[in-house]
Amino acid sequence: MTRLYISIVCLTLLGCQSGSRDSYLPGYAGQVGEVIVVMNTSLWDGQTGSEIRSVLEESQYGLPQEEPYFKVIQVTESNFNRVLNTHRNVVWIQVSDTVTKDQFVFNKNTFSKGQMLLRIRAKNSLIANELISKNKAGIISLLQRAELNRIISRNKKFGPKSAEKKINEKFGFKITLQKGFEIVDEKPNSMWVKLERERPLGGFRHQISQNILIAEFPYNSRTDFLDSIILARKDSLTKLCLPGPNEGSYVTTDYEFVPPLITEIGVDEQYAKMLRGLWRMENNFMGGPYVSLITTHPTKDKLIYIEGFVFAPQFNKLEYLRELEAIIKSLKVK
Repeated sequence: MTRLYISIVCLTLLGCQSGSRDSYLPGYAGQVGEVIVVMNTSLWDGQTGSEIRSVLEESQYGLPQEEPYFKVIQVTESNFNRVLNTHRNVVWIQVSDTVTKDQFVFNKNTFSKGQMLLRIRAKNSLIANELISKNKAGIISLLQRAELNRIISRNKKFGPKSAEKKINEKFGFKITLQKGFEIVDEKPNSMWVKLERERPLGGFRHQISQNILIAEFPYNSRTDFLDSIILARKDSLTKLCLPGPNEGSYVTTDYEFVPPLITEIGVDEQYAKMLRGLWRMENNFMGGPYVSLITTHPTKDKLIYIEGFVFAPQFNKLEYLRELEAIIKSLKVK
């Protein structure tokens, strides 16, 4: 059986290119969520193309309708080298009997600043398919994190510094907000920030609301991270802090249509849990996706809870949710 060599050429998403070289690179091109897949057409039309599409076009969990992680655009090597090599996200698959080592590698800043380039090299299509399958989680994670980092970098330039300062003063940690977010409500242990905007569709203008709820709780023990306790605390918090438009309405969790998904992650070198799913408005017909994070403050014996939720009934919601996830994952507690 052929041995597969997985070579990770950069240890972090900060990349391994020199700063002096990067200064001469052009900026990346392409829309948020786009991925250029570089491979010949015969591979694309065969099993290898199906394998990479199944990875990149998998639906994001926690949305009311199916939306793939990425929009995939296939090009040949000649077209890529001529006009598309500065694209923000690139997956380059090369299959040839001249390949000396089967490998999956990634680089940042190869042809443009901020670019994420993943390369799969294999002697034949069977090995290429196996490399894609075995590295599915890594492919998604690298591309997702690259998109989040780009949003965070943009927010650092244009985000509302006064609101960020108030969050830091109140809770003792930093997050980077998106331009336009404003504080709309504040309680002793919580704060609600919101971005309201409109987009035209069908001759009308429709509301889009992105919200971040920040709260802190006393940290008692590791049992505070039990899923059941996290969900109970989440629902009591949103009921108290996120009232609806009519009497008796408030934000709560939808447990039936899309059950909450809770995963363990690390944020700023801290253990954390991330939640995904749908919210609904009790005694109302509003709803949408949310993404939440809970972790500990290393010096305050506090639990930090941050929830982002989207209301955009006329539109796809993945990119709005991705923007909220970037804000949440910009958390700095040290």
